[in-house]
Amino acid sequence: MVSEKNNRLIQIAEAYNEAVSEYRSGDMKNVREPVKGIYSGHWIDSELYHMEDGTGTSCYLLIGKEKALLIDTGMNAEEVMPYLRKITQLPVMLAVTHGHPDHMRHADEFQEVYIGQKDLEILPEIYFIPAQLWPLDMEQPPGNFQKQRFIPLKTGDIIEPGDLDLEVIELAGHTPGSVLYVEHKRKIIFSGDALGCGSSVGSWLFFKYCPVLSEYVKNTKVIYERLKQWEDYIYLSGHFFQMFTEAEPMQRMVPPGLVMLEDTITMCQKVLNCELGYEESMLPVKDVVRLHWRTATIEVIRSHIR
Repeated sequence: MVSEKNNRLIQIAEAYNEAVSEYRSGDMKNVREPVKGIYSGHWIDSELYHMEDGTGTSCYLLIGKEKALLIDTGMNAEEVMPYLRKITQLPVMLAVTHGHPDHMRHADEFQEVYIGQKDLEILPEIYFIPAQLWPLDMEQPPGNFQKQRFIPLKTGDIIEPGDLDLEVIELAGHTPGSVLYVEHKRKIIFSGDALGCGSSVGSWLFFKYCPVLSEYVKNTKVIYERLKQWEDYIYLSGHFFQMFTEAEPMQRMVPPGLVMLEDTITMCQKVLNCELGYEESMLPVKDVVRLHWRTATIEVIRSHIR
């Protein structure tokens, strides 16, 4: 039986498919295949817009009475602000989930940028870490990272742009300063890449500054205990389409959330106790292995399994 939370996600996915169908061609009629190269999106409700950047990154625009807040910018080659101006004329603030370029390439277009404190401490290095693994079309860091525009965040902080309130929760793993934004009005948690993006594409823990597996389990346990109070909230990740695979139709999707977190903790403990093995990763990254158990998946450097 499909849960109420999954029904909400299915409705969002179906609305997104319908909204962007005019941009798709051939058999590209499924949310599993994001529209390439252009910004697109749809309204989740009258004050929340789900945007895709054309490279596979999902962004979310919250509309308040006096200000708007964008969660992540994506890394489309074109500036993001002209697209946002088609949606709202309000001043737009930016909150990024972490410091990788696919989530903050266009940070220089904003006067105020919220970011996890631990990621801010290692800018601009963290911005370029993914480019060491895959070639990225990055001419320069956004605005040369003028740090006066950045506002550091830690667990317990509340972003209050006008009447929009987001609670901040840190989860060191994918990056040291990855954060989740909890929006209590709609019962939504914007999770970026902190929890992975689905059962088939889990957490990527093979970048520089990622913790060893035992430390990640410790961090995840703390977050799990905190998130349990919001059992009926849905999670919107930084790569929405990755919740769906060809083998898993929408009705059988496994999005980020408490079930996946619980399975992740158990899986890591089993691996650390030599009760569960792992396999070579399909990613083109040296010395990375794939852990998988039930709904949990992690791609991690082999030497970090300790």
